Amino acid sequence: MLAAAALSATACNNKSQSNNTSAESPATGIEKTKEITEEDTSTNGIAIGSTYKDFTLRTPEGEEKSLSELMQGHKLTLVDFWASWCGPCRQEMPNVVAVYEEFKPLGLEIIGVSFDNDLESWKSAIEKLNITWPQVSDLNGWDNAAGRLYDVNSIPCTMLINDKGIIVAKDLRGNDLREKIAEFIK
Repeated sequence: MLAAAALSATACNNKSQSNNTSAESPATGIEKTKEITEEDTSTNGIAIGSTYKDFTLRTPEGEEKSLSELMQGHKLTLVDFWASWCGPCRQEMPNVVAVYEEFKPLGLEIIGVSFDNDLESWKSAIEKLNITWPQVSDLNGWDNAAGRLYDVNSIPCTMLINDKGIIVAKDLRGNDLREKIAEFIK
């Protein structure tokens, strides 16, 4: 019980948001509404040792990009599920920026997957937080297609994928993130 309380203080989860989320999908322009009716107590469903699952979402400029396309040519890829409205995500971002600056020249790529609903809030956060790596979203909040694919129930949520497409670590932050990346990129 204590661990669950600690997690909720350091992560945003789909129960901590309002029961109704709505967003306009950039692909269709149709407003979508999701009502969260089930209580989900599972952890993020990313299995270490499994092969990653590909997805395609849009950049802030509206261009479709797949995870596999963005991973090409990199030794290690960090997929970072986050949102502009998530305090713990914003708090962790300076660490992610520092990791990117240190390890990008050695073969690291980061792919940001936003759980935002609002394009302008997402773009503003990218600029304010000095995020320079690729970003994608469908602007469907907790109903994000990549988030559903990986059963992401709280953010920030991260997964490290090696150049063979295997998930080698997950849910790392702070110095743990830096150390694990250093272990894989030598």
